Amino acid sequence: MADDNSIKVELLGTSFTLKADTNSNHLEQLVKIYTNYVNSVKEEHRIKDPLKIAIVAGILLADSRAPNFDDYNFKRDEAEAVKRITNELIKKIDTCLIK
Repeated sequence: MADDNSIKVELLGTSFTLKADTNSNHLEQLVKIYTNYVNSVKEEHRIKDPLKIAIVAGILLADSRAPNFDDYNFKRDEAEAVKRITNELIKKIDTCLIK
């Protein structure tokens, strides 16, 4: 790890470092949750393509967190944080896929 706010992620054949705004413990827990979804998709759905695995895992994770869209209301700060983190992950994935 580069510092207390960074974690190294190795997933789906790629690795990169993510930096959190605060202590990395929360980010580490999010990565663990997502990794569990990725592993579940690989095992249960027998998908081999890393991009497809990432997409299906993301959809399943979103579904598990928002099963009832009537109750699916983010606070503005939470929505912006999710958007920022998602965009950062997409940029990192795009960079890895280009190589």
